[in-house]
Amino acid sequence: MTLQRKNIRPNLFIVGAMKSGTTSLHNYLDMHPDIYMSINKEPAYFVRELNLSKGEEWYLSNFAEVRDEKIIGESSTDYTKLPHYKGVANRIYEFNSDSRIIYIMRDPVQRSISHYWWDVKWSGETRGPLEAIKHSNWIINCSDYAMQIKPYMDTFGSDNVYITTLEELTADPGEVLSSIFSWLGVEAFNIDQSGLGKRHNVSDSHVKMLFGGKLPWLKDSILWRFMKQILPAKLRSTLVSRLSVGISKHNDIDDIENYLRPVMENRIEELEVLTGKGFDIWRKS
Repeated sequence: MTLQRKNIRPNLFIVGAMKSGTTSLHNYLDMHPDIYMSINKEPAYFVRELNLSKGEEWYLSNFAEVRDEKIIGESSTDYTKLPHYKGVANRIYEFNSDSRIIYIMRDPVQRSISHYWWDVKWSGETRGPLEAIKHSNWIINCSDYAMQIKPYMDTFGSDNVYITTLEELTADPGEVLSSIFSWLGVEAFNIDQSGLGKRHNVSDSHVKMLFGGKLPWLKDSILWRFMKQILPAKLRSTLVSRLSVGISKHNDIDDIENYLRPVMENRIEELEVLTGKGFDIWRKS
């Protein structure tokens, strides 16, 4: 029986934030017998600039193995990259207005640093971390959690948006999962605790940088945008890898911390007002 005849429509979306534990949470939820999480973790279908043009049949093919699960979900961090990708919350609502939304975050400074190293590995970033972060709206905006999640709270209602953090998931994954199961209306389920302390998709201590950082930065340049348009992601990744030199990640982040902490403080305060939760754990004394 086809997906279309069964009228299966995903109703759970982990929307980010990037580099904040979405892969771990995706995999943990998939262990529950009443929850099906897509094999392709990040279809990014509801982003016009990415995969919307592939069509709904392509999107639903990511859920071809669904059986009788009550909750059908996916996780795409590109769904919280305002103002670069707009209108995502509305598209998900139009697709299924009964959807539930999960947003997992982490210390915005640490997330920004991790985002930078991801850009080095995958997006041709060759600037040093402080210079890149100062001049990258993408990195700063993805750490502006209030801006990213507000459209979902406005569109779906705050009761249908679950807010958590990587710090909470790491400290007590069983408690976080139990809370999510209750919120989703599925039965309590004891997931094998042996796998809950392990983080997934953790960055290595070394990374390859394009040209070893010897040439001007490429990310967001006209050349990089052209490459993204004409080269498939896999081929682009292979090309960047072959033109890259392995480097060790910088351990000295004092300058980055000193720059980002004041930048993020107002954003943390806005998030606290929006969600009614405190995030003092992200504030350094």
